[in-house]
Amino acid sequence: MSNGMLVLIIEDHSLPIVCYNTTFKVGSRNEFQKTAKSHGITGMSHLFEHMMFNGSKKYGEGIFDQLLEANGGNSNAWTSKDMTSYYEVFPTDCLDLVIDMEADRMANLSLTKKMFTSERDVVKEERRMSIENSIPGTMWEALYKNAFTKHPYHWPVVGWMEDLNEITLSDCKSFYQKYYSPSNAILIIAGDVVYPNVIDKLESAYGSMPVAKLTDSQSITEPNNDGERMVEIHRPAELERWLMGYLGCAGNHRDTATLDIIQQIMGDGDSSRLVKKLVHDSQIAIDVSGTFHWGIDPDLFLFDFRVRPGISGDRVLGQFDKQIDRLSETLVSPRELQKAKNQLASQLIFEMSTLLGKCTEISNYYMIFNDYQMVFNMIDRYMNVTRQDVLTAAQTYLRRDNRTIVRVIPEKNGGTE
Repeated sequence: MSNGMLVLIIEDHSLPIVCYNTTFKVGSRNEFQKTAKSHGITGMSHLFEHMMFNGSKKYGEGIFDQLLEANGGNSNAWTSKDMTSYYEVFPTDCLDLVIDMEADRMANLSLTKKMFTSERDVVKEERRMSIENSIPGTMWEALYKNAFTKHPYHWPVVGWMEDLNEITLSDCKSFYQKYYSPSNAILIIAGDVVYPNVIDKLESAYGSMPVAKLTDSQSITEPNNDGERMVEIHRPAELERWLMGYLGCAGNHRDTATLDIIQQIMGDGDSSRLVKKLVHDSQIAIDVSGTFHWGIDPDLFLFDFRVRPGISGDRVLGQFDKQIDRLSETLVSPRELQKAKNQLASQLIFEMSTLLGKCTEISNYYMIFNDYQMVFNMIDRYMNVTRQDVLTAAQTYLRRDNRTIVRVIPEKNGGTE
């Protein structure tokens, strides 16, 4: 559009339903933590996810969801390290209302002291529940805190409690003005709509919003690890649990497809190498999984396992490392590689089979690759990965000196996870 907002329309008239997805290129990587000169604003992106539902100039507090649900629709939102996304799914005849409500909160969000204080308290409680009182949450925070020493992926999306306590209403207003503009957003509308009619409606609702000149100021590069990092956490728990992260590549790197392939081979499903070896054959782990996190900047390739009672965690780690070494030393079989490719192709096709799935995947690809059409080329990328690519990627990224490990050691009085 004339103000810089990218709009994609996906016509699908199979049902009288529409999905309306607005994603802003702002997440926790655009924040900063406390310094000697100023307080921090970590957690701000996630805080805004909450505040965006609390009223605007035309639609007051609580009206957004009230009107949407009264018309048979629903809404939700999520925040990541790289982006913040809002979506609604609703009957076709509700489209004009949603366009008007979304445009109003993008341009005229009500940022009051009462609303800010209330939502900040909600986010602080969410932090207590999801991180401070959760073993997986504590591990996740400790992993990123230690794996990243310079880059903003260092702090959690929900933010540090110290920063949440010190964020001000003025900080929120500045953040809103800087990042919540059409030129920093992609809008995807999928479903029972007609392209020319929708564009006219959008021009009327959004067209007067000003162009904002915003560049990605984030240029911090995380230095290479100087060796394996180990963090031990002692907590009341039933099981010993390990979480480890290897520093990977940025999502738009050519190795991304290969690391996705490795994820399938090593930790996806009962026939994957780690699950078969650690869980079924040797029965030394309760479960094990692996995943590569795509990010605008290099993120982590994660592995997670829980140790079976009576088994040493170091023993499980030893068997885990043997499987990683095997991947780095010997070419995978053609059949194993093709199976992983088929799985990834199937997953992407499945994720794109719903209106919400289309909106979510395409907006993610746009934010990561800066090219929404990459979603249609990803399967070809998977199919072009070779056995040598897998071997080289394993040698490049899955090195002991490139990983951070968080280990939870159960205290004697037991507990729950």
